[in-house]
Amino acid sequence: MSEKPYEIAVIGGGPAGISAAINARVRNKKVVLLELEDLCHKLRHAPQIDNYLGLISPSGQELSERFTEQFRHMAIEWHKERVAGIFPQEGTFALQVKDGFYSSRAVIIAVGISGEDYLPGEEDYIGKGIAYCVTCDSRQFKGKEVAVVGHSREAEEDVRALAEICRRVVYLPLYDHPSGFGENVEVLAGKKPKAIIGDGQRVTRLELEDQKLDVDGVFLIKEGVPASILMSKLEVKHGAIAVDNGMATNIPGVFAAGDCTGEPHQTLKAAGQGEIAALSAASYLDQLDQRLQKGKQAPQSTVTITRH
Repeated sequence: MSEKPYEIAVIGGGPAGISAAINARVRNKKVVLLELEDLCHKLRHAPQIDNYLGLISPSGQELSERFTEQFRHMAIEWHKERVAGIFPQEGTFALQVKDGFYSSRAVIIAVGISGEDYLPGEEDYIGKGIAYCVTCDSRQFKGKEVAVVGHSREAEEDVRALAEICRRVVYLPLYDHPSGFGENVEVLAGKKPKAIIGDGQRVTRLELEDQKLDVDGVFLIKEGVPASILMSKLEVKHGAIAVDNGMATNIPGVFAAGDCTGEPHQTLKAAGQGEIAALSAASYLDQLDQRLQKGKQAPQSTVTITRH
């Protein structure tokens, strides 16, 4: 992590995020891209893309390789991090990751869509027993019983961290061949969560297909944090981040691009929005610097004291 704030931080490594990072770099901004998975990892699975301008029916693998080749050619910083939250500070934004924070003057959110719906009850108990980041939220579950739903092997480190402070951890790995854990960790391989149950104030139970787990909290370790809770006061409409024509959100200095801004979910649209978001972010920073420079150059008023 850089001690000096980045100028633009891009969250997400799909077509929108890569396009945003490249165009921010073209505008000579100090940029970092934060993405835990491989770049364009979802696009790679597309068998054929028929509507990408300038290329005749490339496969997703071929198109993603073109994107990543250009990204690497630009020598853009890429850190394999999962951003759990964005917090405004004086003149910058703090982006919380597993082991600390990144600092940036502007942010472009390009997290795509998770491809999965919320569990029944999940949205009702966000912040009331539902958590997405162990580093952020583990302390409130000290000595309690929790369930962890892990979508990839990356979640195993989180399970071990929780096992050190929780009385009991029940782990539901949604992948094959999970690792072994300590005595206070119960692994329920092959089980899938069905619903989150609570008493109106806090989570009390996680329901599976064939059993019910009485727990004090549920950690959902997904590929990315839902846009609706990534940043406080970020305007979200019908599950999509609300943006204007310049891809600006309702929060000055925060922009969004790609599938997270709503339909249509198209690669070409995502790449175009990534470019717009980067140019808008660069213009925002330039205008901000101009105002700051004018403020420094403005003559200070003087006060004359007359003695009688």
